[in-house]
Amino acid sequence: IVRVMKKQQFNTARATVILLLIIFPFVRTLAQTEFIPSDTIKRQMDGFEVIGSLGKSMENIFSATSLTKQNIQEYIGNGSINNIFDLVPSMITTSDAGTGVGYTYMRIRGVDQTRINVTMNGIAINDAESQGSWLVNLPDLGNNIGTLNVQRGVGNSGNGSSAFGASMNFATLQASSKPFIELSSGVGSFYTFRNTISAGTGSTLNDRVSAMVSYSNILSKGFIHYSDARLNSLFFTTELQLNKKNSEKKYKNSLVFNLFYGDEKTGLAWNGIPSSMLATDRQYNSCGEYFDENGDAQHYDNETDNYTQTHYQLFYKLINSKNGYYLNIGTHLTRGLGYYEQYKEDKKFEAYGLPNLIVGEETIKRSDFITQKWLNNYYYGINFTTGRSNKINHEKSYKWNVNGSVNQYDGKHYGNIIWGQYSGTVPENYEWYFGTGKKLQGNIAANVAYQYQKWTFFGEMQYRMIQYNIGGTDDDMLDITQAYFWQFVNPKASISYNWGKSSANSNKDQTIYFSFAMANREPTRSDIVDAPDALKPTPETLYDFELGYLIDMKKARFNINS
Repeated sequence: IVRVMKKQQFNTARATVILLLIIFPFVRTLAQTEFIPSDTIKRQMDGFEVIGSLGKSMENIFSATSLTKQNIQEYIGNGSINNIFDLVPSMITTSDAGTGVGYTYMRIRGVDQTRINVTMNGIAINDAESQGSWLVNLPDLGNNIGTLNVQRGVGNSGNGSSAFGASMNFATLQASSKPFIELSSGVGSFYTFRNTISAGTGSTLNDRVSAMVSYSNILSKGFIHYSDARLNSLFFTTELQLNKKNSEKKYKNSLVFNLFYGDEKTGLAWNGIPSSMLATDRQYNSCGEYFDENGDAQHYDNETDNYTQTHYQLFYKLINSKNGYYLNIGTHLTRGLGYYEQYKEDKKFEAYGLPNLIVGEETIKRSDFITQKWLNNYYYGINFTTGRSNKINHEKSYKWNVNGSVNQYDGKHYGNIIWGQYSGTVPENYEWYFGTGKKLQGNIAANVAYQYQKWTFFGEMQYRMIQYNIGGTDDDMLDITQAYFWQFVNPKASISYNWGKSSANSNKDQTIYFSFAMANREPTRSDIVDAPDALKPTPETLYDFELGYLIDMKKARFNINS
């Protein structure tokens, strides 16, 4: 069976970027900051900031942090998302290469990324089966982000996987109302280069259409040996205002389309460094290492991860500015295709379903191989959020919201052997395992926030359903066919008291809050497949109680939480 990944190359675009960087008279070489038009900063995607549209006010009822485009841009550096995450309290980041470029990992409150819910414009980007967020597939993500909202703990409900450690939502930039072109180039340690070019049409066709495109290229040798990274990304967004200019209709309608393409090739460096090597070679990398017939250590140069991911998003947005009603409906498709390649030393033929090699009277049972493990998947669905903000009088107001989504994941897992040590032992295009994963997820939630004088009361209820079917074989060639159906109900509640901001003599905004949230999380694919039949894992349940105090001043901010 022949499966070929057609990896789109950006050679022409890269050459254009380099040429423009040379001849453009206003280019600045940057290490930590870049110029961003103020208009672009101000124009963010209204209504997509947080599921439930509570926005920055979430900080007053849950333990949360919001970052603006200006915050993000100041720390974008070499394009690593870790630079931005360093601004988030209780968050720890690591990277395989040691530079933040390539494969990166995050933990919030010590909880790993398979238990952190991540969305982009309200659409889940966690992998449906592993439940992790592999942001290496979205290179230079921060360059196209308008806001980032992080809720520590369970927080309010979002789409996709459960939030045990935290939930975060990236809101992408909207096209500027004025035409522009931006070029930037950065150079850093370990032969790290970052080049970006962005351009916008401004508002055209009677101020009803605007578009923006951005391309980024990041190259790095990495601190760890053989951890080279070659990353490309393309972001495109366009918005169509359905109302005519200066229309007096109370409803404002628009369509927004986003495309995010990411392509990465990174050297594998996930084994870490043995403690015995720290004193002699802190850059040692065992991935790809093998020994030749003379016992000398060699390295396989193409021990790499190769993946392409494309996100398509289409939103219909309706806002009634007179009564505070809003409606967002989004559809999406994520296409992922890629593999990681490894040199396998001294492995049994039978481990790959191959017969032993017989030479005369000698039976050879082991060989070196080069393998590729592939992922080939589609993730698609529809989501919505609707609600209203209403002020009853100067003392009372409320917000209500209903949101939900239905998503389907169709994935294939298969492994190919592309080379064997002994000629003729591996058939051409040999596939030693093939598995599937089909996962249907649906969720719906309703919440209300009621404010009376200085008190705010928040309540929410979410229902979540998962139908998960696993088929075929795993890399040990065992049958893994099985099916699961889970249903979860997740309640949440919060009460907060705010004072100070209404006082003419005070420049302090102070809040004390208490919240409770419940979350349920289903097992990952590897949890299920690797467990024996008699010990299959069951869903986890988390009860999250939070007590916090927040003080917000003009030039300082303090938050304590337990």
